[in-house]
Amino acid sequence: MSNAPRLSARVPPVAAGVRAAWSQVPRPAHDWLAGVLGSPVVESHAQLGGFSPGAAVRLVCADGSRAFAKAVSSSMNTDSVRMYRYEGRIVQALPAHPSVPRLLGSYDDGTWVVLAFEDVEGRQPRLPWQADELALVLDTVTELGELLDPNPVPDCYSLGAELAAMANLWQELAADPPTDLDPWLRQHLPDLVAWAQRPAPDGTALVHLDIRADNLLLTPSGDVCVLDWANAGTGPGWLDPTYLMLEVQAHGGHDVERLLAEHPLTRTVDREDITWAVLAAAAMFEQRCRQPAPPGLPTIRPFQRAYAHTATTWLRARLPTWP
Repeated sequence: MSNAPRLSARVPPVAAGVRAAWSQVPRPAHDWLAGVLGSPVVESHAQLGGFSPGAAVRLVCADGSRAFAKAVSSSMNTDSVRMYRYEGRIVQALPAHPSVPRLLGSYDDGTWVVLAFEDVEGRQPRLPWQADELALVLDTVTELGELLDPNPVPDCYSLGAELAAMANLWQELAADPPTDLDPWLRQHLPDLVAWAQRPAPDGTALVHLDIRADNLLLTPSGDVCVLDWANAGTGPGWLDPTYLMLEVQAHGGHDVERLLAEHPLTRTVDREDITWAVLAAAAMFEQRCRQPAPPGLPTIRPFQRAYAHTATTWLRARLPTWP
């Protein structure tokens, strides 16, 4: 009888930061936004969810036009400021496409960064993932994967170094194993460290790297809008459908191996490359879930702990010869 576990789900908590109020954004930024939109803002509606302490609002202007804006300051989280700046540069350079909301402008006074986008009417996919919505999203991932390979955005960071750093976290975990580390992981730490030394998969596509339900909007016209490009970089396009499967698996109800075997971006990828990517994700989640929560993000560590469980369970299923 096989020792490999059945894939099981441990549902992650909702991705949610403690978001700033739109009223905290300084007056000069409001004035800038009115200029960009061509009309003063008369209504703002806070949007919840997502791992950012910044404000996120849908706006209505005096002339009836609408926009979406998000804003963060370095006093809230310096990493978020860096990510907003990077995202603004990425989205501005992306080719026009129904799945990418248009950037209207960016504001940066050295402390506050504000990004203004066209407003998108839509909703997030339902969780657990529904088959029809998942198929629609996977089709969009295929379309974007083809559009963005080769990467049309200059001066993106390379995901190879990022992925290698993630995988090499197994060395840190092996040097001082957490007391609550999964027993199967503890038993195989030397093997995991050895696997992590393999070269990171490379590629030429612009990879979003964080496609999950709270970064997507399904529109009434049937489009899928992909939001939050702050983690994007150059690498193999098959990473996006692969890492989406972590969320799909976390909530259960689908055969992720079958989905990858059928998807155009993953069906011809070497099995060991996908296993290595899952191994790298498992290392990141196992290491980060045990760190103190960053400012304004109280649910991120429980979220990462749930994903550590999912990635570990999936990794174990992909390595059935390991006892």
